[in-house]
Amino acid sequence: MKPHQEVEFGSYRAFGHDGAGGALAFADPAYGIGFGYVPMPIQYPGAADPKGVHLSTLVRSCIRLRG
Repeated sequence: MKPHQEVEFGSYRAFGHDGAGGALAFADPAYGIGFGYVPMPIQYPGAADPKGVHLSTLVRSCIRLRG
C-alpha cells in the first residue's frame, strides 16, 4: 500500500500496510527505515491501532528533525 490520507507512511517512496488486529508496518527507502507495530492483545475490529499510528508519527517526526 502506498501512503494515503488515513495512514501516512512517510515519503512518496514509502510503502506499508495497516493490517488486521491493529497492526501497522511500513518501510521508507528514501530514509532507510522500517517500522512495525503489533498490539497485544490483538484489536478487533481491524484497522491501525491509534497507539501504533501515534508511534509511527513520532518516528517520522524524528526523521524530519534528523534530515
